[in-house]
Amino acid sequence: MRVRFSVIPATVVAATLFAPLQGAEAQTAPRLVDATGLEWLFTNDVVADAAYTGAVAADKAPTGTHLAVLADAFDGYGGVTVAVDGGAATAYSAAWTGATECNGRQMVLPTQALGGVSVTRKVYVPADDGFARWLTTIDNPGAAARVVTLGVTGNLGSDAGTTLGATSSGDMVASAGDTWVVTYGAFTQDSSREPRLAHVLSSPGAAAAATGVQFATGDDTPAWTYQVSVPAGGRVSVLSFAAATQTVADAALQGAFLAALPPTATACLSSSEQASVVNMVPGVVPSAPAANGTAALAITSPTVASTFDAAGPFLSLGGTAGSSGLQSITWSNSRGGSGTALGLTSWMVPAIRLESGTNVITVTATYSSGVITDTLSVSLNSLRYMLPGDATESFFTPDVLIANPNAVEAEATITFLKGDGTTVTLPPTTLAPTSRTTLRLNGVPGVEDTGAVSTVVSTATTTPLVVERTMFWDGTNYGSHGAMAQSGPRTTFLFGEGAQGFFDTYLLLANAGAEPATVTVRFLREGETAITRTYEVAPTSRFNVYAGSIAELANRAFSMAVDSDKPITAERAMYFGSPMFNAGHDSEGATIASPRWQFAEGASGGFFDTYFLLGNASSRTATVNLTFQLPNGTTVPVTRTVPPFGRTTIFADNEAPALADTAFSLSLVSSEPITAERSMYWAGTSTGWYEAHNALGVIEPATRWGLAEGRVGMADNFETFILVGNGNSDEAVVRFTFLRKSGGTVVRTYTVNGNSRFNLFVNAMVPELLDEEFGVVVDVLEGGGVTVERSMYHSSGGEQFRGGTATPAMRLP
Repeated sequence: MRVRFSVIPATVVAATLFAPLQGAEAQTAPRLVDATGLEWLFTNDVVADAAYTGAVAADKAPTGTHLAVLADAFDGYGGVTVAVDGGAATAYSAAWTGATECNGRQMVLPTQALGGVSVTRKVYVPADDGFARWLTTIDNPGAAARVVTLGVTGNLGSDAGTTLGATSSGDMVASAGDTWVVTYGAFTQDSSREPRLAHVLSSPGAAAAATGVQFATGDDTPAWTYQVSVPAGGRVSVLSFAAATQTVADAALQGAFLAALPPTATACLSSSEQASVVNMVPGVVPSAPAANGTAALAITSPTVASTFDAAGPFLSLGGTAGSSGLQSITWSNSRGGSGTALGLTSWMVPAIRLESGTNVITVTATYSSGVITDTLSVSLNSLRYMLPGDATESFFTPDVLIANPNAVEAEATITFLKGDGTTVTLPPTTLAPTSRTTLRLNGVPGVEDTGAVSTVVSTATTTPLVVERTMFWDGTNYGSHGAMAQSGPRTTFLFGEGAQGFFDTYLLLANAGAEPATVTVRFLREGETAITRTYEVAPTSRFNVYAGSIAELANRAFSMAVDSDKPITAERAMYFGSPMFNAGHDSEGATIASPRWQFAEGASGGFFDTYFLLGNASSRTATVNLTFQLPNGTTVPVTRTVPPFGRTTIFADNEAPALADTAFSLSLVSSEPITAERSMYWAGTSTGWYEAHNALGVIEPATRWGLAEGRVGMADNFETFILVGNGNSDEAVVRFTFLRKSGGTVVRTYTVNGNSRFNLFVNAMVPELLDEEFGVVVDVLEGGGVTVERSMYHSSGGEQFRGGTATPAMRLP
């Protein structure tokens, strides 16, 4: 990750900060700077010192803050001694040879034999959180169990001014019952120049808690021990953490946060390493302290590299910034366009318009001390639309829908990725101007009845298309779901929805690249701790993750965070009921979390049940303000929270009396970036549900949208609704241009009132489209941006609304 730090003059910086480390075996670690701007300096496995790279808003006594460079955190901390079966303690003293893992963020030290056991250490400093972590692994090669006493020692830079600030038990005496302890340098007059430190020793309920805990005011040499039994031929590991913050209160929050072993605390640990840890276990994660740190700026999404090849006409951009003195985050494109990002310390830009060729995106963080910039060079030379979740076995019938919203012909190449890693590419397809094309995959040679398959639609130009998929099943079409294509692969995907038990949930992954992708999935369980699984997706192939194969997900609701080391695409499908897959829904994944989401569709009452699923993959509690917009122009406000690394389910009917029986749209604003989806079920309560549909929210309104799918009448009696949400106070004049398979168009124009939603029932309001398939382009002629979705229903066995889909529209330039 590239991070830009400001240069802020400091009156005091510890002289030891950049002093060379002496000794023949001393190895200076890479420059490890955590997300708060704290630089950690190591000699082998011992942290020699830590200091902020710039000024932070440090606490004062008795209240208030001031900008200061906090330094001299340690004078040597984190070393260990090992005593086996009551023998003498011997220091671990292996010299670091330069080996690293996790893109250089984790130092790997050699194995050292001590008293009949083998000891290995790893030291990790993350780029997305603020701490250092030590993993000490003890292997017993012998034929009998060994009892090992592991001692941890330290020397603090606060020297005789060391002050005990807080403990996990709430008293001011550090003891064996404490899982974390806070220390800081004594305040001189009203300030202290050392970082405030959290020392994390163990987790509540862990098998091997810390003993012999020695932290005291006036003593700068803390120490503690662990006594562990290592079985014959077995392995045991111990974790410990240190974190530096700018306030004593934040140090206590960070200590409690890390003691719960959140997902960020186990990054870069293998599943076997995590399983061997005896002193820490995952718990309910409290909110981490508010984002803090020095003036710094980093673009982290869609890439941490300096260049990116885009596959769509819009780019979502995200990143982080240090909090101290931060005033604003703005962006500009060398090809035109500028604006202000959403958020500050965790910021994002929903959709930057790209032009053909090179676009240099410059992000500027404005601080009270000056400005910092970071840039990303984005190339747009062709377009790719990806649908990872197709299937062509006899049970499923998928249709790929392609709309050409342009007044000129477009040429598309369609490639299918099969589960065995082979591909099928069709000859180039010419798309007539302002037309809709349907491709039934079961009739494509080489793809029919192939099982899991993914579809890639590409163009050699940057003329935009709209690509969707609708999937029916059982031949009788008693169920269906749909999804909008994703613009190119990414390394991160987020899903608000997921459940196993009543539902069957599948995560569908497609790798169109030439190298295997290692994919880590965090399941953010509602009301419980998150769990993590890792998978490998072969090149040019499709891979399914079935939640029912993971015991910890049984009868749980969850959100998902997907991270891959190579660009992929991801989709989620859910099914329920009898006969098999009686009903289901599907959604593409969000590629970035956002503090704002909007939904054009929603309904409550006797027929529909509407749920909103909010996922929070961040370390802080998200406070979410929801505004339901009713057809009469009134609004209903609701406030909910989403815990860190967690999920919250909102059943609209129960949120307010005015929502018990009405149509609505929704806008939500969150204190932290989250992911939001909506699921709708019918008819009646869950015992009577026979179908459903789902949609990912839209981050911001726009003035031009496209949909590739729409059907009216025909054998299955299709009904199509175009849903427009207007969250502005002023009305909007909206034009709907329907794209027929023949290439002709039908146009309608309507006025959408402010703070309301509008339904265009195509069957009744556009009779020219009877028994046709079509796409639609929605343009705002007057007024502000709107959000657009499409709902489509059909009959089966004489039962109307037996199947249904919903899809948010694709933004068009």
